[in-house]
Amino acid sequence: MLRYIWGFFFGKKPVEFISANRLEKIYMNPKYVVVDTRPMGEYLDKYIIGSVNIPQTSFYRQSRKKVHPSQHVVLVCRNGHVATNAYHTLKKRQFRWVRVLKDGINDLENTKQYLLVEKNKVPKQITEDKNKKA
Repeated sequence: MLRYIWGFFFGKKPVEFISANRLEKIYMNPKYVVVDTRPMGEYLDKYIIGSVNIPQTSFYRQSRKKVHPSQHVVLVCRNGHVATNAYHTLKKRQFRWVRVLKDGINDLENTKQYLLVEKNKVPKQITEDKNKKA
């Protein structure tokens, strides 16, 4: 309720969030693009499989090249707060379907860790597939 009152007085529509469970179901669908807004160093340490990195500092300029208004965009940051700025940027550019991952990458670390790739680690599912072939 407070978000709607805030948006009414300050002209910004409330941010639409997506849960980790919902992200799990859609992240590999080509219609969706997962955009990580964290700095490149943080992104390389741990990121969602198939995501694209567009740091918040250069989001306005780079997003024009890497995402299209016809795509469904899921924005990710460390805790879900920074991605809200990117959300409003895309909404101003007439993107229709934009969501922010609720509680950010921190939530995925606790609940859906298998969606993440860590620096110098191969995802668990890939190593299991290699062991089956051997």
